Amino acid sequence: MVFTSPLRRTLETTKRLFENHPNQPKIQVLPEIREIIVDAGDVPYPWTGELEKAYPNYDFSRLNKLEEKKPLWFVEVMEEPLKERINGLIDQSDPATLPSDVIIDEMMRIAPAHLESPHGVMERALKVRKFLKEQASRLRDGEKIAVVAHSDFITFLIAEEFDAEEKPLKTKHLTNCEFYEYKLE
Repeated sequence: MVFTSPLRRTLETTKRLFENHPNQPKIQVLPEIREIIVDAGDVPYPWTGELEKAYPNYDFSRLNKLEEKKPLWFVEVMEEPLKERINGLIDQSDPATLPSDVIIDEMMRIAPAHLESPHGVMERALKVRKFLKEQASRLRDGEKIAVVAHSDFITFLIAEEFDAEEKPLKTKHLTNCEFYEYKLE
């Protein structure tokens, strides 16, 4: 089983890693493992369905569960106060303005602070870890889960603990395309 972020860069990495894999693992797109929104390159475009056409063998069902919010899937997996604030800014903006532009404008307004708080990212990472543990409990002997995601988010996902500001401790910051084996416990 492979879980991948819906950002194009991870979908493409997943394709290159697993398209000729002898086991042909099932690939599921998991919106919750998207990158932490730190800079403009981390803000996805609204969902249009083009990626489902580009990656027809990937399971996009978790993204499809977002239904009417699907174009703004990345807002839907934010912590609640931030989600409400961003949705409000998008609702107040000119309909011709891309939601990603609204988010980038907000990032510029609050800089050098980050849009997502360590608390929100930590909560998302802990939910993902719980989900992955549930998935791992269904595996047969010898099977593994692969997660193709983003280094900043993975730093939170594999952290053994968090400090008083809810920043990750006892963790590893992965380099681009680095493999790292992690035991879900």
